Amino acid sequence: MKQLLMYMIRWQMSTPILAICVYLMTGSAGTNSLKSTIIANLIGSVIFFKVDKFIFNHKNKSKN
Repeated sequence: MKQLLMYMIRWQMSTPILAICVYLMTGSAGTNSLKSTIIANLIGSVIFFKVDKFIFNHKNKSKN
């Protein structure tokens, strides 16, 4: 249950990153929303890769 809560919090942390990237790219750069969403998700994946790795490794260690 603790790992699920950590993951849910982490998931919510990615929302502002997605929203900010889409807002900035569709407004000033003239990029359409699909392209900006893809770019925002790529940026988020780079940022949260280590966080996810920690959550999943922590989950595996607690089961052993």
